[in-house]
Amino acid sequence: METLVEIPEETSSQLQDDLTSTGMTEDDAGDMTCDQDHLAEDASGDSKGKHSSSEARDEDQGVAALASGGDAESRDHGVGENMVEAGGNLDLLRNVLDHADIVHDLSSRVYSTESGKYCLNLSDQNLASVPQATYDLEYLNCLMLNRNNFLEIPSGLKRLQNIDTLEIQGCSLESFPSEICSLPDLEVLDLSCNEVTALPSKMSELRYLKQFHMNDNQLREIPDGVCTLYQLEDLSLDQNQLEKLPAQISSLRSLHTLSLCNNNLSWLPKPVCKLDQLVTLCLSGNHLSTLPSDVEYLFNLRSLQLDRNDFQYLPIQVYWLPCLEELSLSHNKLQEISSEIKQLTNLKHLRLDHNDLNDIPPELCSLTELVTLTLNHNHLASIPDEFRYLRNLQELFLMNNKLEYVPDDLSLIANLQVLELGYNDLPDLPIEFANLFHVKELELNNNVLPKVPAGVCLLSECEVLALDGNHISKIPKEIHHLSALKQVSLTDNKLTEFPVEVCQLQTLEYMDLSNNQISCLPDEVRSLKDNLLELYLNNNVFVDFPKQLCEMRAIFKLSMLRNKLENVHEDARNMTGLLELDLSDNSFNTFPTEVCFVPNLEELRFSQKNGSRVKSLPVMICELKYLKALHVQHNALEGLPSSISSLHQLQVLSVYDNNLTELPPSFCDLAQLKVLYLDGNQLSRLPPNFDKLEHLEDLRLETNKLVHPPSDVCDGGALEPINRFLLQAEDREVALLERMFQLTAANVRERECHDLMRVFHFTKEEMKQLEKQYKNEPPEALTMDTLHQWRQMKGKLANGDELIRYLKLIEMPVIASKVFALKIHAQTHRL
Repeated sequence: METLVEIPEETSSQLQDDLTSTGMTEDDAGDMTCDQDHLAEDASGDSKGKHSSSEARDEDQGVAALASGGDAESRDHGVGENMVEAGGNLDLLRNVLDHADIVHDLSSRVYSTESGKYCLNLSDQNLASVPQATYDLEYLNCLMLNRNNFLEIPSGLKRLQNIDTLEIQGCSLESFPSEICSLPDLEVLDLSCNEVTALPSKMSELRYLKQFHMNDNQLREIPDGVCTLYQLEDLSLDQNQLEKLPAQISSLRSLHTLSLCNNNLSWLPKPVCKLDQLVTLCLSGNHLSTLPSDVEYLFNLRSLQLDRNDFQYLPIQVYWLPCLEELSLSHNKLQEISSEIKQLTNLKHLRLDHNDLNDIPPELCSLTELVTLTLNHNHLASIPDEFRYLRNLQELFLMNNKLEYVPDDLSLIANLQVLELGYNDLPDLPIEFANLFHVKELELNNNVLPKVPAGVCLLSECEVLALDGNHISKIPKEIHHLSALKQVSLTDNKLTEFPVEVCQLQTLEYMDLSNNQISCLPDEVRSLKDNLLELYLNNNVFVDFPKQLCEMRAIFKLSMLRNKLENVHEDARNMTGLLELDLSDNSFNTFPTEVCFVPNLEELRFSQKNGSRVKSLPVMICELKYLKALHVQHNALEGLPSSISSLHQLQVLSVYDNNLTELPPSFCDLAQLKVLYLDGNQLSRLPPNFDKLEHLEDLRLETNKLVHPPSDVCDGGALEPINRFLLQAEDREVALLERMFQLTAANVRERECHDLMRVFHFTKEEMKQLEKQYKNEPPEALTMDTLHQWRQMKGKLANGDELIRYLKLIEMPVIASKVFALKIHAQTHRL
């Protein structure tokens, strides 16, 4: 059992005050999770002299590791199969946080790893500063402060002398916290996703540092101090502004991984080639056009990534790297591959897509260990017959080339699982393709196939088949041999009927038949009702909503946009699994009310930019209790039904390009709304309680006729000025109405006050009570109370316009004119 250590009251109070001042609430703390990027396990557990004193102290304090099963959340966070609950120091930390009364479920942020490291995770808490009491936790080994609002790190950090892992990602730091250099045991440091422009020379003091990550910052150079970190094994400086590397980088002889992707390097200095322990070298996204010849001395290199550079030719020395397993050269300007590539006998992954290759040397086919070969987006007109020797190849990508045929021998690659041949000029495939027994994904889209190749129909293990953009008009009955098929796509073909043969594929989950000329579904489609999840029938010629679909209870996504639909079948309510429905750009005269009774619908698209625009939504729209997104832009809606406020789950509402002149009074009851597009309407006013939409993140109001608030307040869709205006306007309207009451009361006689009571629908008892109460008072007092009671009864419906209307109704035009003049004067001067 754990024994909690007694904490001094002043320490508990201090931490509570500190955490409160940083802005972390109890709910915020409850949402905290352990980062997965770099946990304390990343730091080496090697026994070094520098740990001996800490271990001795732990032993003196009686810190025993008690193995116990961790919960699922802990395992997900990478803490290990079992969460180790430790006494002593860990209890001390937990007890402090308990006393601070801000944290629930401490195991998700305070924990001990199996190697006995004590960790605290304060990531994603919107903290403005690190709680000061944290710096008193002298036994802390791992501290994660990612994605907070720190502008700087206090000097107290250097008091954490046992820290070996520190993460401060995504905190907008503009400078490297010098206090970090005072942490003698630091092994893992991650300051990625900040705005740091330079590193201090004092970094040389971090002599035990093994992993250093500064990705996505603003660094322009690497200081000499970094090059003295002789134990460094992993250096990641991706996404910076580095233009050169220091010659002293050759001193990092322990380096296993060097990642410099997405910088401004135009050349690689020879000293890098002295890093003979390097296993991974990442240089993608720079301006390199060559490599030093000494690259051949990187004997242990296994992964070389050179994507998105300016290589036209690869230095021959690269082909002499004996251990290379991964070579990535996509998005370059390579015109040829040297026959020397045959030397890379251990190569498993070769990426050459998006280059200028016209042919493949036969020597490449001697790389019998290749598992992945990517050649998309080149100019290949043929494939070497020798491809058959790539016996271990599992993935072959040849899309966007100029292939007019593929050799029969390609079918001899027995282990092939993924084959992409789309965007070529293939009219057919060899029947021998039936021998590719293990192919699971086959893409043949955008070729010139007049039919489904016979060999394709015999791929019994195929799960994904893409035949889009061909000239197929009929599906062969042999397709039923594709007994494992889960996804089939036949868009942009010449189908005039739904392929009945497909209905035999009982495992089918996804089908896309868009951009054909299909007008109805066969009854056989019912055989797919148990497994088909997604069906796309866009841009066909359906006039009636197919009744057969109403029996497809497993479908969760159905898209029928750009057809000629005029109705929705009444049995659509039986589609209990349907979550997403798209009926945009069709020929409905009115909104199909049958849609309102699809019980579990979460997203509905009914945009009619190229269809028949409807003028209204039905009151029954409120039946869609689970609706989260409603897209009805590009219609002719003149208003929204007040029942729309019953859509309590609605988060996205798109109503732009309609004819809305006002929003219903209950509109602001849509409390979960996050996205609201109202641009391109005729709105002049927003509801006064608009501030109730407190979750709104994206608001568009452009091209309306807004005067309340005015357009200049609404520009940009920022909520704060809109709500501020409406709040002030409400205060002004209340004050104006009170002045209208005073003006009316000063000019109304007792008989006319009785007339006001009658048009306000006061009961006889109410009228008698008021007359008795003000029997000895002047008529002005009676009138003021009458007006106040009317406002209390009618609420916001009791406004200046209504008062003017009533005054005219009881034939008091002079007073009505005075009240109207007061209104105009107040609006002109915003009184």
